[in-house]
Amino acid sequence: MHKWSVGRLDFSLPEQFKLKGRSQSIYHVQVETIPLQGRSAQELWEQRVNQVRTKHLSAGYGLDTFRVTEISPGFSAVFYRANKSMPIAITVEAFKTVPRNILTMKYTGKAGKENGMLRLISLTGDDYRPDIANGFNIGAGSLVSPPSVNERATAGFEESESHMELHVELKI
Repeated sequence: MHKWSVGRLDFSLPEQFKLKGRSQSIYHVQVETIPLQGRSAQELWEQRVNQVRTKHLSAGYGLDTFRVTEISPGFSAVFYRANKSMPIAITVEAFKTVPRNILTMKYTGKAGKENGMLRLISLTGDDYRPDIANGFNIGAGSLVSPPSVNERATAGFEESESHMELHVELKI
């Protein structure tokens, strides 16, 4: 049996079940850990910023609505507008270097509220602890914050021999 944690739920599955994918959100912030696997965190961050900048500019936005900022060493964010039909919406994405991984966070809020958005991202990132399952588990660690009314976590598992699938979804 293999132990899994999805959100605040712990359970076991036979070893034959493999993780297909997972998604999690807390305080309406999408959070994920991405393994470094020998890559540098700076390289991954720059690659993501370039992808966002290219998409942002190709959607017809100028650089005046695109801003990169550093929250603290190893913790950076980019603000951008993502949807022309929602001119008051702005998205912030952040990368935080953590042991063996990058913690990514994404939140869309109201333009003009960037300081509050950055504070929410910063608090969320500061709650992350690697290699622990207690708290709100996101794969390679957990957010150690108290339960929130805005927690969502999903995970899909697949057993390839019998083609059996299991989908776990939690909403608080």
